[in-house]
Amino acid sequence: GRAYEAEIAKRREQGLLPPVAQFLVIPDLEGQRLGSGGATVHALLKLAECRHGTDTAAKFWLGRRVLVLHSGGDSRRLPQYSPSGKIFSPLPVRGPSGAHSTIFDETLALSTLWAARAPSGVVVGSGDVLLIFDPARLDWGRAGVSGVGLLQPAEVGVQHGVYVAGPEGRVLSFLQKPSVAESRNAGACSPGGLVAVDTGLLRFDPAAAARLCRLPALNPDQPFDLYYHLPRFLTGELKPAPGQGGLLRSLARLFAGAAFHCDLVEGEFTHIGTTSLFRHLLTEETDFARLYSARERLGMVAPEGVRSHGVIIESVVDQATIAPRAIVLESVLDGAAEIGAGAIVHGIEGVASERLTVPGDTVLHQLPVLLPGGESATVIRAYGVSDDSKQNPPQWFGRPIGELLEELGIGAEEVWPGVPSGQRTLWNAEIFPVTSPAEALDACMWFMG
Repeated sequence: GRAYEAEIAKRREQGLLPPVAQFLVIPDLEGQRLGSGGATVHALLKLAECRHGTDTAAKFWLGRRVLVLHSGGDSRRLPQYSPSGKIFSPLPVRGPSGAHSTIFDETLALSTLWAARAPSGVVVGSGDVLLIFDPARLDWGRAGVSGVGLLQPAEVGVQHGVYVAGPEGRVLSFLQKPSVAESRNAGACSPGGLVAVDTGLLRFDPAAAARLCRLPALNPDQPFDLYYHLPRFLTGELKPAPGQGGLLRSLARLFAGAAFHCDLVEGEFTHIGTTSLFRHLLTEETDFARLYSARERLGMVAPEGVRSHGVIIESVVDQATIAPRAIVLESVLDGAAEIGAGAIVHGIEGVASERLTVPGDTVLHQLPVLLPGGESATVIRAYGVSDDSKQNPPQWFGRPIGELLEELGIGAEEVWPGVPSGQRTLWNAEIFPVTSPAEALDACMWFMG
């Protein structure tokens, strides 16, 4: 509102903000897996190219504050948001415009508080985490690279990176998904049993940003993971072997002697990395929901004629029955559909809703597809809420996929033609037909029994 605009104007007058905020959307190199690090380098190089030719020396970053937000990668564990990125997944609150808010909306608003702590340089943030903490704890005037560790129970750190920080915040070690025992043994646990969970925020001072831009965006040997390779190199836990080239050799040359610090903060950490976590956030009472209790909760009121104990977001629903903890998102259900407990229905339209029955804990997700000849078609994917499409051997609807394929009379070689058994996952299974909405739904109803 007006108070915010007045504050922005005041900061600009004091020289605390650039005169213009600019936004760029940078896609990865087509068909290439860059990793979070390669994508960051590629985005920064594109930004520099748009603003200043190809000059990415420290003086370029000295006069700028840049925020890079990743969209969420392949989103294999939340496949609904593979096309757009997890950063655009909805949150159970309304934004100022009245529409549902997203991780992107909330992160962008919160980042205005973080930006004031950095005189210049680059801040990189993850697309599947919502962070709420006191920015006054950030010391982003330091040289080199700075991370942010959110103090959480050691059990939370089992699924994330964990910082081990020494005096004045210097990072001594960076653990990858450590067990509670590993955290204790590494000295990561505080007397109260808390660890510094990696928030996905990394700040690069101008010199470090310039070094980052001298790395190759595309590494022939392997994708560059910003949250694995760089922290572990800076702590000395990852080193190139004698004679080894590629990414690690470049890191060793460019970041030798760079300072690495971590600020410890207290606050709320909402991770939306999987379908189960997504459903939990939208349908159940969480720390995030309590923080936003003053704002209208989204989708909890059913339209007239609809029996709903779930959540309805941006959908047209008539005569449907929606069981507890179920979600109907961006769909048109104009018949007596039956949505089971904990099911997620996303993007469904153009089908006879009166014959739509979705079992509990099942995802039904419809996508438009543009065929090479320019014609349009549809695919509907059906899978269990807890299915991990990266898992090998794969599970489908919570069962070993081999058992289900055998019941359906489908051979594994039909589903994974030419794919070795050790690489077969639900992600690369050729199961779902690209056809009309009605035929796509017929196939999914058959899959679901």
